[in-house]
Amino acid sequence: MGRVDDRINRGGQKIAPKAVERILEQHPYVKRACVFGIPHEIFGQQVAAAIILHSDQTKIFKENELRAYVAGELPNYMVPEEILCVEAFPTNLVGKLDRQALVTLVQQKQIEAQQKRQGRYLANSFPEKRLREIYQELLQISEIDLEADFAALGGDSFQAMSLLIEIEDRFGTLLTPEQFLQHSSIEALAKLLTQSLVNSPMPPIRLIQEGDGKYPLFVSHSVSGITFYATKLAQYLPPSQTVYALNWQPPEEDISETLISLEQYASNFVEAMITCELEGGFCLIGHSFGAQLAFEIAQQLLSRGYEPAFVGLIDDEADLHKRRFGIKSRPADPQNINAYCKYLLHSYVPQAFPGDLTLLQAEIHNTDILADPYTGWKDICLGNVTRLTIPGNHISVMGESAIAQWAETLTQQLNQSRQLWELNQKDPNRLTQLQTNLETYQQQKEIIALTEARRAAKTGNLSEEISYYENALSLKSTQSYWVYRNLSHAYWQKGMKEKALETLNQSIAQEQIPIVGYEIMANWLRDLKREKAYEKTLAEVIQYDEDIAIVQKALGKLMLQHNQLQLAEKYLHRVVFLAPDDLEANFLLSKFLKQQGEYAPALTITRQLMNHQPNNVSIWFQYLQLLVLTQESNIEQVLNQWLKMTPDNLKAHLNCAKFLAKQEYTVTSSQLLDKIIQQLPTHSDGLSILQEFLRFRQLPKPLSKFLSRPKIAKIILHFLKFVSSHDYVRSKMLKS
Repeated sequence: MGRVDDRINRGGQKIAPKAVERILEQHPYVKRACVFGIPHEIFGQQVAAAIILHSDQTKIFKENELRAYVAGELPNYMVPEEILCVEAFPTNLVGKLDRQALVTLVQQKQIEAQQKRQGRYLANSFPEKRLREIYQELLQISEIDLEADFAALGGDSFQAMSLLIEIEDRFGTLLTPEQFLQHSSIEALAKLLTQSLVNSPMPPIRLIQEGDGKYPLFVSHSVSGITFYATKLAQYLPPSQTVYALNWQPPEEDISETLISLEQYASNFVEAMITCELEGGFCLIGHSFGAQLAFEIAQQLLSRGYEPAFVGLIDDEADLHKRRFGIKSRPADPQNINAYCKYLLHSYVPQAFPGDLTLLQAEIHNTDILADPYTGWKDICLGNVTRLTIPGNHISVMGESAIAQWAETLTQQLNQSRQLWELNQKDPNRLTQLQTNLETYQQQKEIIALTEARRAAKTGNLSEEISYYENALSLKSTQSYWVYRNLSHAYWQKGMKEKALETLNQSIAQEQIPIVGYEIMANWLRDLKREKAYEKTLAEVIQYDEDIAIVQKALGKLMLQHNQLQLAEKYLHRVVFLAPDDLEANFLLSKFLKQQGEYAPALTITRQLMNHQPNNVSIWFQYLQLLVLTQESNIEQVLNQWLKMTPDNLKAHLNCAKFLAKQEYTVTSSQLLDKIIQQLPTHSDGLSILQEFLRFRQLPKPLSKFLSRPKIAKIILHFLKFVSSHDYVRSKMLKS
């Protein structure tokens, strides 16, 4: 299998060159093959091959065909990403194969290709990411220039037709061959598809799988406006299952901004659904944003006299503990579908639901699940909540390989829900009873107060939020953890520190495994410089140590945050052992290694993570920091790529500027700060970023001069021209 020192390390994957060479030489075109590694800034090395062709094959040889052949025999990570055709292999002075000379030849080939066209390889939007996946599947290319035409990437007419079919399946948009020929790059196609969603919206519902028409399953679209997983899901459900996709619906042009809400948006789908001829009850399912949309549609169907047969929520929380205090008072531009859907979600206050819910939770979950395994849904569901675990994390659960694993579980749950629905429909008073239960629940003074408290937090009225929560607690002294946690945050924000600490203790008492509550407590005590209480809190949380991956991850994250490095190392190594595919745990471990000064292993883990999540901006920032700390040469290139991925995230840019300043990259930091200032006045989160500016103190002298008091004052005055009339924002702004 080759000597150990010949092996290629591609993002942590060890590859024996002989194994790849053997497959290449089995191809009828190839006479001899030599496989070797070439340097790569993200993966450490990538696989390259030099080949000598049979003399009669040189004219018809196609690199993509050979790469596709290898992909059919070996895992993707072993497929050569660069193939060089040579007449003879170079040798050194003693006549042995000179692999380094081959590396140089491949690098020259890359430079020449780059000089011919400067491409873009990082996807900046959801459609670009999905299109890149389709291109990679069809063309068997790992790195794709998003600006290159389909033909330039090696695509042929047959593959082009396959591509159009995939686009229709995943995006719900049928493109003509003429449209494709005019927009065949990923960048151009993504813009065309986005404009198609905005300017030529599809009907609210689209048939994916005809089935028998009984108990149709309606799949909510994602935050990007695309129901990209509906087709794949239908493929793994029984052929008899009717499946519809719910398509993005832009708001009316003359709609009042004050009326825009998730409730109103959901009504578009309700009106369309109840006009469908169906046998049996409606079935609904959605992931993340789509789960909230499905939940609201179920609410409205029930209020119209249609009890859903099934409501499935894939890996989303009820968001009761997420205050999202004082969200921006203006909704996002409907042209930006992602931002618009997030606005709808963040301003939504879900109400109680009298029916049953099915919660499908990712196996690799975030630490919020520790406080409440049902993530708030039991608190607003008056019926039963069935909790199922499905493989993957929040993102990967909707990949085809994961869907293939949990589709059978969904099918079984759908069948059980249908049987129960048919049994319930035999009761003529069923709907009346559900409505009565809901009205009785909603009329309780305590429930009214809690609902109004959550609504006050969304609109940014801190005094009302506190008042309503206090009223609810006066009516019922024992509440769910999120009530105490939200109130404690409101107290803290109001400056009532002692009350905040006291109320947070009550939250901790109600949490099933209160590690997150202890994390908040430790942060606050540290800010208040209460050393004894702070140390006691860190000591107390250790009692919740269990040999469960998510517990180990939460403890490792907490100890790393509070510089308890010995404990952090113990917990993080343990969670990576228990759940090696937990990307967050691996990310935390790389942060720990970086903090310990072990930059080489931290870089190795970070490159592996980038292999799995090439568009994760947090991983890219970690990579940038490690390059700075090791003084690598490609820092500027990686920084520019990261900035392209985070064009509107000024908080992240500010943190980056601080880091660069501390590492004495003063000029780069100053340039980045200047860009932030230019965007600051019109940015939706400009106030909090401005406050961070005002805390920007202990810096090298060149930066202190750059952020002089007159310049800060000028920024504030400029910002006041754009500030919202929102009372809380205005008062904080004037105080600044």
